[in-house]
Amino acid sequence: MAENVHPRVLVDGIELAKNETLRFLETFKITKEIDRELLLEVARASLMTKIHPKLAEQLTDIVTDAVL
Repeated sequence: MAENVHPRVLVDGIELAKNETLRFLETFKITKEIDRELLLEVARASLMTKIHPKLAEQLTDIVTDAVL
């Protein structure tokens, strides 16, 4: 905006970049069966970054079962 570019032009550019990025990432996508073990890994990884590891281990099974 300091260069006198209209905000709408910026938003259009960001939207275009997002679409191109998603198209690029689509070429790397791996299809994986979603089973209990995969959900456990995702829950564990997520919880370990947010709460104490001991509590995260206890909650991993609980959260996974709740999702299933």
